[in-house]
Amino acid sequence: MYNAKTWSFLVFDSNSFLHEYYKINALMPNVISHFALSLLLTFLPAFIAEKILVVTYVFLFAYCFRYLLKSFRESNILLTYLIFPFIFSYPFILGFYNFSFGIVLLFFTVGYWLRNNHKPFSWSFAVGLTALVFLTYTAHLVLLGILLMMLALDIAIAFFHSAKVKRYDLIKSRIISAIIASILPLYFVYQYFADRPISKSIFNSLDISTLLKHLFDLRPIIAFNTVNELPYSRIIVFVFLGLIIISLVNRFRNKTNNQDKPISIPEKSKRLFAGFALLTVIMLYFFLPDSDGRGSYVSLRLGLLIFPFLILVLSLLKFSRPTLIVSISIILLAHFVLVAQYAVVNMQINPSIQEISEVSELIAPNSVVTVLNETDIWFMDHYSSYAGLEKPMVILDNYEADYGYFPVIWNHDSFPHLTIHENETGEIPCLNFRSNLSGKSLPVNYLLIIGNSINFSESCPELYRFISSEDVEALHHSSQYSLYKL
Repeated sequence: MYNAKTWSFLVFDSNSFLHEYYKINALMPNVISHFALSLLLTFLPAFIAEKILVVTYVFLFAYCFRYLLKSFRESNILLTYLIFPFIFSYPFILGFYNFSFGIVLLFFTVGYWLRNNHKPFSWSFAVGLTALVFLTYTAHLVLLGILLMMLALDIAIAFFHSAKVKRYDLIKSRIISAIIASILPLYFVYQYFADRPISKSIFNSLDISTLLKHLFDLRPIIAFNTVNELPYSRIIVFVFLGLIIISLVNRFRNKTNNQDKPISIPEKSKRLFAGFALLTVIMLYFFLPDSDGRGSYVSLRLGLLIFPFLILVLSLLKFSRPTLIVSISIILLAHFVLVAQYAVVNMQINPSIQEISEVSELIAPNSVVTVLNETDIWFMDHYSSYAGLEKPMVILDNYEADYGYFPVIWNHDSFPHLTIHENETGEIPCLNFRSNLSGKSLPVNYLLIIGNSINFSESCPELYRFISSEDVEALHHSSQYSLYKL
């Protein structure tokens, strides 16, 4: 949210001091939630803006998956309830809002395509598809790639059936619509990579046993406490395995009893599409690296996508109503227990968020804040961002601005030479921050410590002596945060 607010200042206030430190990145992936939050933050407090974004996501995730599943088979519409455990996923709770909204767009766009691709070409459909594909680009590049693969997969299946009857006119409208919809986002993808400096990426991959364990544990929905959440995530996995086994048994019985009915071409197309779509995501899960040194959790995100596509495959199979009701009831019960556990953790960390908001009131507008993180709690790594939600300030602990994947990046051309009491960066032990030696000299105004500052009295005595000196004013001190005016 901090970068969304910063983006608003950069866009709407040409005189903001933030222009010296930040600049707007060109229209790129990983921006859709920033734009939405920027809009909401222009007239709403931060805590309300984020709640509106989250509620919108929850509704759209469930609705768009239902829209997609109904494009396959309405008779198994009960299976849409199986999607609920995947709404509050680990990536979503980590704050990967762009990726999460990208999944929503993926569901809706594939559903929109499947409902209209058999019709004669129309500009209204092509323009609508172009808008959806472009929005997916603004959400996440990996999801754009998967979406384009899905469109190509459907065209390939249609070509296969057309070749049998020698009627290629049946796929012309699909090809034309897909090409039109791909031009704009692919142009931006080209510009994105062309403008990036060439650097050697360090790819890291998870081993096969870890990837398999993550699937069996349903790691993509384990958010805070593995010990407490794992039993319920595995219950969900077991129910999915049970449904797969039941479908295989039914298939074997029908084969044995010669009860297989002829399958129409549209039904074959649906089954081929769902099956190959699932296979595509599984292959990406096992073959793509988990990290390139910057973007990470790729395997976790792809593992999350496997299950919605598995539900689509299951929707094309026949199950008795009691089987579905029992399976859905078990999964929803496990899901509600997990949500209750998430809620407990959130209530426990709410005071921390409230305190950092109170700390931010002690920071003057147009200030520069350096951050020292002394906690090993992962979800507190970026709590410093909450300090910059209501007023313009530079928080030097800003990984989004470092990576360049997001709409706000550091302005290397005008970034100043930052000092603390005229000390160069790095001269104060344990305290390092971004600076530009060729820029004009400006001071860092505040030091925010996350965690107890007493903890490093032995590990970094020089810094402890510095913040205890008369030159530094202690504005706030607690077991979780300390704020010093430099």
